[in-house]
Amino acid sequence: HSNLGHLVEDAAVATTFLDYWKRLAADPPIDKTYRAANVAATPVPPPPPTAGTTTVVSPRGTDLDALDWYDRLAGDAVGMSPLGGLLLPTGREVDAGVDVTCCAPGQGGRALLVPISPGLYRTAFVTDAHRVALGEVVLIEGPGIIEFDGDRERVLAPGECAELRVVRDGPWQIDVARALALGAERGLFLDRPHWHDEGDTGEGPGCC
Repeated sequence: HSNLGHLVEDAAVATTFLDYWKRLAADPPIDKTYRAANVAATPVPPPPPTAGTTTVVSPRGTDLDALDWYDRLAGDAVGMSPLGGLLLPTGREVDAGVDVTCCAPGQGGRALLVPISPGLYRTAFVTDAHRVALGEVVLIEGPGIIEFDGDRERVLAPGECAELRVVRDGPWQIDVARALALGAERGLFLDRPHWHDEGDTGEGPGCC
């Protein structure tokens, strides 16, 4: 943004941005050659992440390497998924899950700073974290709550048990980030007919 300024004190990061701006100064077309140059100049780092700052510029190629890299780390940006993703990164392409055991403060768990919602961090205390192989059964006993995507939950009464497994024959999952990125790459959101929503006030540009 032209109305923002950033102070970069890391020489390597500053050099990468300077090289990027020099390429932009020529006003190149946003084509395969330009995208490939961005990928070559700023490849995504191999997991796991290390200390420091890595510069990754866009637009990039069509393989969504940066999004895939992030997906391999935590799966989701916020919520319960980072409890496992920040300890044992396990992307959706891995035939395994992560079993994390937590405790109350002062009971010997290791402190883990976790983003539980956008901009909100809390500390969880972890006593154990290990991967669960495909098909392996994990037995849990109530009282407790089993929560699923879509804010669905099942309450376990005291003494009631449930068996959990990681399987590959469940419902199909839409990769929302990939779908939106590919739609943007192919211009699917341009020159579309106006979508009228009941919440439109009729005062904005282009509203019916």
